[in-house]
Amino acid sequence: MNNVHKDRHASLIPLYTYSSQLAVAAIANSLAYTKPREYASAFEAFYSMPNVSDTMRFADLEGLTGELEPEVGLRGPPPAYVDDAEHTELFDWIGDTPMEELDGYARSVCGEHRYMYLTYAAESQNPLRGYGEENLEFMGRVAEQYDPLGVLQEQVPCGFKVTEA
Repeated sequence: MNNVHKDRHASLIPLYTYSSQLAVAAIANSLAYTKPREYASAFEAFYSMPNVSDTMRFADLEGLTGELEPEVGLRGPPPAYVDDAEHTELFDWIGDTPMEELDGYARSVCGEHRYMYLTYAAESQNPLRGYGEENLEFMGRVAEQYDPLGVLQEQVPCGFKVTEA
């Protein structure tokens, strides 16, 4: 499953979208291989999944990037639908791995910054830590004062929680 990062010729671009017309979330994966090889082994896990479209071909960079440009009213190429939990681990890996790699690279070049934009933070990250201990303590006191039952911290399933920072 984790062969994409082991092959320097392999590139994966996951595109997440939601179709309001079909009321379904969709994931489209753009698999690119920089050598002329059909069905590279780096993508074996993807080949076994149910698929609604396949544009596998040999193309130049211009042809590949043009495919990623959305048509009017569409967000990305035709989606591949996953309607079971069988591939959850793979899609979790797709979402988490790039963030871990980017964070690691930022640390390696001393480019890490303590502040993280909440809207763009991944679920596996902890953006509230960037506010510093003093501010976290203050936000905790505010949460206790204005939300004494912990509705926002414990019962609302989404968002970053001060109590978990």
